[in-house]
Amino acid sequence: MAVVQISRIQVRRGKENADTGVPQLAGGEFAWAVDTQSLYIGNGAVSEGSPSVGNTKILTESDDLFSLTNSYQYAKLKSYITTGSDLDRPVKRSLQNRLDDFINVKAFGAAGDGTTDDTASIQRAIDQLFLNDATIGQEFARVKLLVPAGNYKITETLYIPPFASIVGDGKEKTVITQTADKPVMKTVDGELPVNKLTRDDLLTTTGPNQTNQVLIQGITIKNSTNNIGLFVQTCKDSVFRDLGFEGPWIAIDGDIANNNAIYLEQLNAAITTNSNMFENITMSGYSRLINADDEVVNNKFTNCVLHNSRYGVVFGSAPRGIPGSSAGPLDNTITNSLFRLIHSQAIWIALGTGNISSANRFEDNIGYNFGGASSVTKTSVLSFDNPGNDSVGDTFLRSKQLGTDLNYVAAPYVAEITGYVVSTLAGQQKVPLGNTAGSFLDCFRLGGTEDCVYEIEYIFTSNDVSHFTRKGTLTITLNRNDLNSASQIALTDDYEYAGPDTYDESLQFVARFEDGIDTIFVEYNSNLLDTAQNLVYKVSIIS
Repeated sequence: MAVVQISRIQVRRGKENADTGVPQLAGGEFAWAVDTQSLYIGNGAVSEGSPSVGNTKILTESDDLFSLTNSYQYAKLKSYITTGSDLDRPVKRSLQNRLDDFINVKAFGAAGDGTTDDTASIQRAIDQLFLNDATIGQEFARVKLLVPAGNYKITETLYIPPFASIVGDGKEKTVITQTADKPVMKTVDGELPVNKLTRDDLLTTTGPNQTNQVLIQGITIKNSTNNIGLFVQTCKDSVFRDLGFEGPWIAIDGDIANNNAIYLEQLNAAITTNSNMFENITMSGYSRLINADDEVVNNKFTNCVLHNSRYGVVFGSAPRGIPGSSAGPLDNTITNSLFRLIHSQAIWIALGTGNISSANRFEDNIGYNFGGASSVTKTSVLSFDNPGNDSVGDTFLRSKQLGTDLNYVAAPYVAEITGYVVSTLAGQQKVPLGNTAGSFLDCFRLGGTEDCVYEIEYIFTSNDVSHFTRKGTLTITLNRNDLNSASQIALTDDYEYAGPDTYDESLQFVARFEDGIDTIFVEYNSNLLDTAQNLVYKVSIIS
């Protein structure tokens, strides 16, 4: 750049918002507006090479950059993407508008350092976004509140209103730790807090005010005391996904009814907790991981991991007696989930109907009082105290350990499912058999905790000498109250045979019951010389 002339710089001072405002400045002349703290320089004359006559504003620390920029354009350098009506008319937005697409709790003062009390900051963010009187119920206000990675200490319950979307960076990355003896989160209706005596005081919740369309995702929720992680009250059509729950409960704490990772509750007969999805949730360290006493309806739990607790899921153990709650939980499902290290039952349905446990895996140390399978069995894995509930395709490690493993032959066998049961246990068991030299030997075992009927579908194969297959159904009936041991247990064998006539009746089954260890022993007698005799069986139970 060639310097044509150096002259004395002229400086003016005045008010931008008074009289005629900023005057036309000469080229290189400065003007300072004392009222707006703005600085201008004259452009100069067009004859001097200036692109236009006027003043140019110089940015200072008093300027709001976001208000001055209006040039954000998605994929600005990618000519193959058109954001406007054509390539020459792209959509442009200010940086302020663009950055407001992502709302972060740190914009409201949350620290996430594990030391600062972030209760007020997080609650303020929730209230301003989802309970603001100016925007409540407006679709444009239904945004996501981001909670970035960090440990957010709180000392009060966080209240979650309708349409709240709270999203963290993922389990074990975003952690909210409750250090007081209070629930971590609780869903509430859409009435403003100023209309209530307390934050969680429920008014006559109806229709639009009921908690709905909530999303909580990607967060670990921690309780420092034995309280509730997520209190789901009168909430519907909401999603709770990719969450972790960690509590301090240990076995010596016993059963604490209000110590739950997730507790579901209704307000009255018309307003209940229904049609919510709980997905990919890990729960540990609570007395009851999922608990509901009221008539909560059609809630779904899927792909969850439940471990280290007194109970896994408890429905209807303590009805609260409010109108509409007498039926207990209805039509809820627990599917494709893993249970282990559960002190008592993994699922206990004391009251309620239509609840289904489906395709779940019940692994080690369930109902053994945290002992091994060889210790005294305390409870069943599932208990359906009320008729009308079902287990569909569930798999139980107990079936293998106590059914066929000789290491547990002296261990009591409380059945996998007790109460009102018409269920088939998923998974097949395989037992190698051999020639018994005219005696009956133990083949496999079943639970005999209560009066029941078992139907065992089996396939027997013998391939190296006899070469035959027998497919049948063993029906075993146990009547524990019958003092006549000869009729206390009965077995019938209805089968189809394919092979040489010689071996049609070469295999026999009988059953005996040992009251002292609540166990049914199925015995067999085989006169076959084959070394490759195998029995594969599958169990259904009616109790």
